[in-house]
Amino acid sequence: MKKYLALIIAMFVLAGCAPAVPANEPETQEATSVEKSQETAEKTSEGVTQETTEQTTTFMYTSEQGDIEVPSDPSRIVILDSSAAGALLLFDGSVVGHEYWTGTNPLFADKLKDSTEVSVDNLEQIMALSPDLIVASSYNENLEELSQIAPTVAFTYGKLNYTDTIIEYGKLVNKEAEAKLWVESFKEKSTQAGQRIKEKYGDDVSISVMEAYGEEIYLYGDNWGRGTQIVYQEMGLIMPDPVKEVALTEGYYSISAEVVPEYQADLMIFAYFEGSNMAFTDTETWKNIEAVQKERVLEIEAEKFYMTGPITLEYQLEQIEAFFVN
Repeated sequence: MKKYLALIIAMFVLAGCAPAVPANEPETQEATSVEKSQETAEKTSEGVTQETTEQTTTFMYTSEQGDIEVPSDPSRIVILDSSAAGALLLFDGSVVGHEYWTGTNPLFADKLKDSTEVSVDNLEQIMALSPDLIVASSYNENLEELSQIAPTVAFTYGKLNYTDTIIEYGKLVNKEAEAKLWVESFKEKSTQAGQRIKEKYGDDVSISVMEAYGEEIYLYGDNWGRGTQIVYQEMGLIMPDPVKEVALTEGYYSISAEVVPEYQADLMIFAYFEGSNMAFTDTETWKNIEAVQKERVLEIEAEKFYMTGPITLEYQLEQIEAFFVN
């Protein structure tokens, strides 16, 4: 594979469009900007020497894989992990490539209009975009090969809580302060919205979160998107005991339509992907659920609701508050 990749890189160089590669090891400490200058002297026709300077600024980012030198102001980011999309698009926006799931979120459409969809394991596609930073999942099997194309930083979903993860993405693109401000503001808004929900339904109000995907129905814990971080972690709404028993540890649990009432709550969020089988919502089993009868079920497009980045979280909070409070 390495020989194959080296041949591809050589072809790009010969074509005059070589991809960006990691800079040399900086001499300063972690998170300190490093300036590298390459000066070239050229003589004019009058015999006067002029200097042209090409300058690149980088810093050391401490990742799960160790210290990696990354650009301080990346201009060609390729996203190979949808969990990173919301933060990178909000805090930086210089995205030239993205994987499939990132492209399915309608909330990202405007920010991805100049970005190309790539396969996470298609190295030629990724290399053709000449990225200066690649963000991937730690489960990607091509991390070593990707790192030869551009600095590659990988994240493990759930290793940090969702707000700390957002801050880490901010650090990666040199926007830590901006990310921290966003997190602080979001947590405050979520807490306030939760208080308003409790004022309306009571301090002991419960909520369950479900989703239809194809022929399946999934139940979610407190850390798997779909608004779960907001309603459980920030608002402090109660998770029904039956939900805790099956979905809290793993994060999700597959159920049949017949047992949906066993996991009902005072309030419910029900997300659905396009094309999913929603026939059960026409059954008496569904219609007899108290939250359905009281019109306390927020039905929402899953494509806009399942991620945990800032853009999607803002939308989730807006929809949850508008439906259950306003």
